Amino acid sequence: MTSGNMWVQLKHWLVPPFFVGNSEQINRVRLLNTLLIAYCIFILILFLAGQLGGKLSLVVSGLEILLIACGLALLFWIRRGGVKLAGIALIALILIGATTVSALLGTIRTPSLSFYILAVITAGLLFHLRGTILTVVLSSLFVLGLVLTENAHLLPPADYTVNVTQWLTASSIFCLVGILIYYLDESGLQALSQAVSSLEERKKVEAQLRESEERYRHIFEYATEGIFQSGSAGRFIRVNPAMARMYGYASPEDMVASITDISSQIYADPAKRIAFQTGLRTAGVITGFEAENLRKDGTSFWITCNARAVYNSEGEFLFYEGTVQDISDRKRSEEQLRYLISHDALTGIFNRTFFEEELARLDGGREYPVSIIIIDVDNMKLTNDSLGHAAGDALLKHTALILKSAFRTEEVLARIGGDEFAVLLPFTDANTAEQIERRVREKLEEFNVCHPDISVQVSIGVATTGPHNLSEAFTNADQRMYAEKFARREMKRAMASSV
Repeated sequence: MTSGNMWVQLKHWLVPPFFVGNSEQINRVRLLNTLLIAYCIFILILFLAGQLGGKLSLVVSGLEILLIACGLALLFWIRRGGVKLAGIALIALILIGATTVSALLGTIRTPSLSFYILAVITAGLLFHLRGTILTVVLSSLFVLGLVLTENAHLLPPADYTVNVTQWLTASSIFCLVGILIYYLDESGLQALSQAVSSLEERKKVEAQLRESEERYRHIFEYATEGIFQSGSAGRFIRVNPAMARMYGYASPEDMVASITDISSQIYADPAKRIAFQTGLRTAGVITGFEAENLRKDGTSFWITCNARAVYNSEGEFLFYEGTVQDISDRKRSEEQLRYLISHDALTGIFNRTFFEEELARLDGGREYPVSIIIIDVDNMKLTNDSLGHAAGDALLKHTALILKSAFRTEEVLARIGGDEFAVLLPFTDANTAEQIERRVREKLEEFNVCHPDISVQVSIGVATTGPHNLSEAFTNADQRMYAEKFARREMKRAMASSV
């Protein structure tokens, strides 16, 4: 083996093994590795000193060789992961070795007594208070046993002559104590450094937390949208100033104190609060939740809410938190757009688009029988040509008003053409439809009597159908309306001819 390989092997035995674990386990491995190497060197020095002094028996020398071998075995053992057992074995070897050497030397009045002190210090470093107490008790019992056996003259005669062996033994013990003190000092400095580093890290985290809390407080206080926290019992925990202003309260404190039941004091429809809570319990978060809310003065407005349910680490519910935005303007725009899409701009009643949608809905529904009434304004072209389109528009408006007075709100009245109107009558049989037709004609007659300067004349066609025949019924009503219009036109021609 070359010198380079020997150095690698020696370094392998001297450097402490590395194990993944906590800092205490890593320190224990480092300490145990250092102590085993130091104790092996110490026993080797004692062995060599004994050989130089020529005073030690073969039994003592053999014991020292055995202790060195055990120390090397423990070094191998900790490299296989047996750290705790190796530490216990080391302490046991020190106690047994000290006792055996003292017994073989015939007295406890030798430097070997110091081994018990080293055993106690080692146990304290490796196993803390429990190891210290146990090793103190065992050391005391071993020393007591030696005292009793020496007083009973059971030990071999002691040799009190002094030579280089005692000097080397004492010097080695001093070195071991120095190593232990150095380790204690190093560990203390390391622990102090870790404590300082931990304190600095804690201060840094606390500073970051304060900065984060300040940012959150700034956002909470100055946000333009409402921010809230509320409990499941129906009260607010916190609201920001924007939330209080939105609901008409003087301050966040005023709103929190005034609202004792969110369901009835905030929601125009309390069932929406139940829907809000159900959604959060089911999904944990809810977005785009729209509801009609109430201000402090009772006026209503529309909001959209994004919220989440907050739980602690044990899964227990704490509170709801979220944001609220006033979407009343958007709702009004949407309502206006829906109105424009579904209503006739001139007369204010439904338009053909809405009528066709309702026709399709009823065709697939169960609201039968369904009756359809088609109404066409007579002489519309003549009015436009002779009096102008403004007069024609006025005639259409008067017709729409008369028809609105003749039908109920749930009956769909629509302008489906330039001078044509239509009515959908769900759950209406033929007899009822005829009665409604007569009511329409009566309303027209009443209007014409009250307004002799405005003559509203119409042609009407009625049809009734069962399921899935609405298109056919519409065609039939339209044909009957044109039949009446044609008959009225022919009658007028006949009257004109007779004159």
